[in-house]
Amino acid sequence: MAIDASALVEECDYNAREALTDFQLDLVAFVRRDYTAALYVHFFKDGLGAAKDGQGQVLQATLTAVIGHLATLPADHKLQVHAKPLQTALAAYAEPLAAETKALAARDAAWTALDVARNQWLTAYDALAGSLRALFPGRKAFVDGFFARWTGGKGKAKVDAGPAPV
Repeated sequence: MAIDASALVEECDYNAREALTDFQLDLVAFVRRDYTAALYVHFFKDGLGAAKDGQGQVLQATLTAVIGHLATLPADHKLQVHAKPLQTALAAYAEPLAAETKALAARDAAWTALDVARNQWLTAYDALAGSLRALFPGRKAFVDGFFARWTGGKGKAKVDAGPAPV
């Protein structure tokens, strides 16, 4: 479930990077390939690579910043044609990011529950071994016979005398 949710966010990331790249191409043409121009630095102060490197919420924040900077330009500016594609890419993040957050929280809760259950099982297993040793104090081999000992290699399990004394 977490993998599926993350895949949807990755798809949004791809679409956002594509929209940012299209915008950047027109921006570079507008500033005549001057990457130090004030307008270019206004949108991409660390360059396009740094803007596109983020994922998920970081890329969403980058889109939000670019759209905010784009809103400061006049309505008839040549770059305003990119407002709608950038806003569409930004809007596409809403549901997948929420689903990913929920799925990752569920995954983390499941791993925690698994660790708790594993520890409870191991504690109960050790308690059973201790109880059997207390019931049969002089019969170590008999008590060890209740517990399978796996000594084989890959895929081959061989039952041995039992666990080592605790």
